[in-house]
Amino acid sequence: MNFLDLITPVGARERLKDLRQKHIDLHVALLVAGADKDAEWLHTIGPGFDDLLRSLLPPIPPHELRSITNDPHEAGFLWQGVRDAMFLVDLFEKHAVDRPPRASVLDFGCGCGRVTRLLGQSTAYKTFGSETNPAHVAWCQEKISNVTTLTNGPEPPLCLPDRSIDFAFALSVFSHFPKERTLAWLHEMARVLANNGILIITTHGYRALSTLVTSVPHRALFGYNSDHVTDLIRRVCDDRYVFMPYDAFTIASANAGSNYGNAFVDPNWMIDAAHKLFDLSEFVAGGTFANWQDAYVFRKL
Repeated sequence: MNFLDLITPVGARERLKDLRQKHIDLHVALLVAGADKDAEWLHTIGPGFDDLLRSLLPPIPPHELRSITNDPHEAGFLWQGVRDAMFLVDLFEKHAVDRPPRASVLDFGCGCGRVTRLLGQSTAYKTFGSETNPAHVAWCQEKISNVTTLTNGPEPPLCLPDRSIDFAFALSVFSHFPKERTLAWLHEMARVLANNGILIITTHGYRALSTLVTSVPHRALFGYNSDHVTDLIRRVCDDRYVFMPYDAFTIASANAGSNYGNAFVDPNWMIDAAHKLFDLSEFVAGGTFANWQDAYVFRKL
């Protein structure tokens, strides 16, 4: 069984059986998708389909908290959480050495709990989240009771002891840091990770730049034209790390500190920056966010 199957409550599965009997179109759609997609439907589309099913699954943050995420629409937000949780768990289990029976996991930059709300359902993990946005922290602390959600500032440290975490990840977090903040947080991740602990981070790299060359919607999302992208590629090739700050409104909305924006990183820069702290276990170009951000799997030395 995969991670999602393991965390799906029995009551939710029983409710799905009832719904399939009552709604033939749903039954046929799930037959077409395949039996292995039942749990994905339950955790993504299901909560909007049936109120009872919704009550049996982890709490869902309201739209006002989801509004600064990659996809604030409920089904899209839930699907991204499912996809990311499964991607992360698979990588951790693949690379973990001497994994404890209940591994301590940290979602650094957990937001409103897109991934922690799922990890918290698993008895295989003791789950922590850390976040700068006070509204997100408050909601997670109130609604996701099986996760310990902490507040952190834009700069280290975290409110965690040395070597207390077996697995830490930061999805679309380092992709928004200036170079100095990236270096500081890499050292802080090394501090809180246990020996042989696993760190997974994502950044914008050459795969994202390639997408910007060919995709008008992606360029519009960033406010770039084709000349901007050409210049950006040149700068990344020359400097290996390029940081472009957000405007004042976006910085205020993110509530992640004044020096916040988009970072584009040559993978060799990141590997070099981390090499005294971590071994690189795996690099996945465009590994997350629909072939968008690069993923690095580091093991603490």
